[in-house]
Amino acid sequence: MEVKASILSLNDDCLCNIVAFISDRSSFNSLARTCKRLQQLTSNPRNCHVDIVRLRAEHFIKRLVVHLGANHDKRGLSYEAYDEFCKFEEFLAQAFQYSSTRCLLTYDKVVDVWITSGPVASEVFTWVRNHSFSVSEGEPRATCMTKYSSFTVHLPRRNREMSVNTTYFHDHIGNYDDELTIEVKCDDLKIESKDFYRISPEDFKYWSEEEMKQVVESMKPVTDLLQEELGETIPSIHGNFLFWFLYFFPEKMRFDEEDKLSFKDAAKNEKPSIESIQPMLEYFQKNLLREFQTSSARWMKEKAFPEETETCKFVIESLDALVQRSDARFLKNIQRSISRIFRVITDYCLRKLPEKLMLALIKKTSFETDNFSSGATADKFVDNTVSFQLPESKFIKVKGEIEGDGYSDPTWHRLKLEFHLPDKKIHLDSGNIYDRRSREEKKLDMGKLSPVTKLLQECINHSMEGEEEIPKIKDMFTALYFIIVLDFGILRKDNFFGDSIDLSDLLMEAEEDKLSDE
Repeated sequence: MEVKASILSLNDDCLCNIVAFISDRSSFNSLARTCKRLQQLTSNPRNCHVDIVRLRAEHFIKRLVVHLGANHDKRGLSYEAYDEFCKFEEFLAQAFQYSSTRCLLTYDKVVDVWITSGPVASEVFTWVRNHSFSVSEGEPRATCMTKYSSFTVHLPRRNREMSVNTTYFHDHIGNYDDELTIEVKCDDLKIESKDFYRISPEDFKYWSEEEMKQVVESMKPVTDLLQEELGETIPSIHGNFLFWFLYFFPEKMRFDEEDKLSFKDAAKNEKPSIESIQPMLEYFQKNLLREFQTSSARWMKEKAFPEETETCKFVIESLDALVQRSDARFLKNIQRSISRIFRVITDYCLRKLPEKLMLALIKKTSFETDNFSSGATADKFVDNTVSFQLPESKFIKVKGEIEGDGYSDPTWHRLKLEFHLPDKKIHLDSGNIYDRRSREEKKLDMGKLSPVTKLLQECINHSMEGEEEIPKIKDMFTALYFIIVLDFGILRKDNFFGDSIDLSDLLMEAEEDKLSDE
């Protein structure tokens, strides 16, 4: 009681410092239960250690995604649930972009650009207002990818915004030509070029004169606008500088010496001072925060299911704290994870299972690697890793591999699974399912998975304690669950499991349950 009294005699600032120092979940929960004052302080994510905020964000995000994925009608996943998931996925992507962009413009980076790329590039860099980047894979074929980049700069002389959007399509095995599209908008200026074929932007320094001329001529109004905004430069804006601005800005900021531009007015070439840059930095940060808060309010307003209101509030509070701490790495990982979680919950074989059962498992599952990409498909090999949390800080680690040509679902012809338990390892290998010599060995040996199934069932029992009926899972469920969380749902399941999978193959009936207990 004396210790409690001495803690409570501290002011809120001191208590917040104590709360922010605690990164262990059990210690944090114990502190939060001490009294109402501490409970109130710990309920605000901004007062908490970043590890605690991450745990809280992950918990509520998983809960929300599982609930959306379990929302079915007679035809399957309801349109409203899918639409809401897409909006949430977009909102998370925005949170990641805001978080990563907050670190984009700093005084140190402005100086670094001034040193490595020259004073003109440094000046242009201070104009940036936002930036987003994403990659889409698998269309029109599994070996294809499309990169999307978008940024906005503020032109100080005109007091106008200029936006640049680029799209680059590439096929890793060369069945399709590369395609580059650039779109620039500023007031009544709108230029869109879709004529850059067989041009790899990463190799722009090795382009022929004709290829560079094609870009420069189509974007001449942009060159004129930049030159007018910057004033006289030595030399004038050339092709390499223009293409750097259109495609690589603002991430790749290093120029070769011969490509650097300087101002004709020598005073403008001096190293930027913190005083001259500070107003731009402050405006940049405030603008990003305002945009994120607008996105949060819009997402909250558009949600379709009223029962999610409290969960959504917790998600927004946690994300707001993570965005302000620029925790882009965590936000990127959780953004990738929710797509995989949604695919697990909506998988044809798993979607009829109880929501509470799936939530109990998803909460314990972490997605460690995500290597399923167009490049990996072109290499005919994908490997992923997930982990499953057990009591007493122990884990099951599952490594999976698939091999095949990747042209369509049936052509993935080999599956390997390796389960690392606290006390043993378990290996499953289907062999080449299209090799006649191993046709008898192509089905996975489910019996090997009973130790894994037992550990999963213990976690389910603990998470669902107090429920009227707790499902009992089979080894088939264990194999199927980990195949799908490994992001191998593209596999033709009947190739590896035999006949089509029914609910009775995954869960024990009441009579089976009694026999297993005996």
